[in-house]
Amino acid sequence: MKFEFSIDDNELMYNVLDGVFVTLLRNELKNSEEFLQTVQQHPDDVKQYKKNIKACKVLVEYYGG
Repeated sequence: MKFEFSIDDNELMYNVLDGVFVTLLRNELKNSEEFLQTVQQHPDDVKQYKKNIKACKVLVEYYGG
């Protein structure tokens, strides 16, 4: 997938990119939390996904999402 657009206003461009980034983080957070609700999980996967969830929450909070 390729997105290409041109915006002359840097502030607007950064706001759009921040919004996309926060949306991707929220999606990753949701998917990771849903994974932990599945029936079969390897202990290493659970450990990694918990770290992922923690990191996503920190980044979403930092970026104001």
